Amino acid sequence: MRSAGLVEWLNDSLPRSRHGFDPRIPLKRLWRLERGSTAFGESARSSIKLAMYTVYVLQSLKDKKTYIGYTNNFNRRLKEHNSGKAKSTKYRAPFKLLFKEEFKSLEEAKKRELWWKSGTGRNKLKEYFKNQL
Repeated sequence: MRSAGLVEWLNDSLPRSRHGFDPRIPLKRLWRLERGSTAFGESARSSIKLAMYTVYVLQSLKDKKTYIGYTNNFNRRLKEHNSGKAKSTKYRAPFKLLFKEEFKSLEEAKKRELWWKSGTGRNKLKEYFKNQL
């Protein structure tokens, strides 16, 4: 793939405003190259990953209460919760995953997390998991 093709692909996959590509969004946060790939090599297109954010709902097996959060690395964060490294859930481990959603932007993930923490969101969780909560 030539460098022009990579740039076109990136521009097609990045967030856009009403007037086209939004240059205020730093590229560093939106994509990264995996080790061993080159920016302009044939495998560059397949090695570029867009950052994804995960909103998750965990249930403590100890006290049966739920915890809602967001992260850009779900597996790492779940290990932190279960090992007691997360301050907010240190004394409530272990946890099981009830639900997770993925979003392309941090702003979307934060909005969704706040919604799940609201009264309406909590009621939806109870409705979805009435046999498990």
